[in-house]
Amino acid sequence: PGERYRLLTTSDSGWFYDLAVDINETNGMVKVNRLSHAPQGMPVSITDQGQPLMAVMLYRAVHAINPNITLMDVIQYWSLLLFALALIPIFLIGKELGGDLAGCLAAFFAAFLTSTIYWMKFGSFDREASQLVLGAWIIYLTIRLFKAPRGHIPTFMILAGSVYGIFGLTWGVGALYLAPVIIGGLILVLLAGFIGKLARKTAGLIRSAFLTIRENLYLIIGVVGMLVVMTLMFYVGGGDPMIWK
Repeated sequence: PGERYRLLTTSDSGWFYDLAVDINETNGMVKVNRLSHAPQGMPVSITDQGQPLMAVMLYRAVHAINPNITLMDVIQYWSLLLFALALIPIFLIGKELGGDLAGCLAAFFAAFLTSTIYWMKFGSFDREASQLVLGAWIIYLTIRLFKAPRGHIPTFMILAGSVYGIFGLTWGVGALYLAPVIIGGLILVLLAGFIGKLARKTAGLIRSAFLTIRENLYLIIGVVGMLVVMTLMFYVGGGDPMIWK
């Protein structure tokens, strides 16, 4: 792709590369992409800037060790690096749900998804790679939150909410797609407990509902707390907390 492979290879890679260049040059977030939609430029949402910001942070760390490394070098290998790292939480998700074999199979099959191969290739700087690695960590940490003893729930609540907040600053609308998984999981847990009590006839309708909520109170607090942490991070980063509306 181009002389000495100095070309970006997917649809929106140039847009996000522009943002990374601007962040690196100005040491601040981007309000207008000056290289897009001449002559006035194109306004840039805060939820487009998580990935370029992380890439610039990586570039500066690597550049400090090897000054010959350019921002384009980091951008071109960005998706390959994040794809490799994403296999770690994908393995951990499978392991949590079905053991080591399930984890290995999950990582193996994830490595051969055609969509993943397309979006994670050399020279791709679309945010799919960031969505994959952050989304996988959110799901893993959410599973750990649901399985955690009471004393460890705050830890996983903060970790999951923090990663979720970074996801929101990388792709704001996409953060809403994960919410039904998290909230729906809590609803399924509550429904299973409620129906189980009714089936065993241990209590009436109202009392079964009360007992189910009481038994899962810490989990409810953990899930709500996770969403609060996410919203706070999103707000501090410059996002609009009314995105939930």
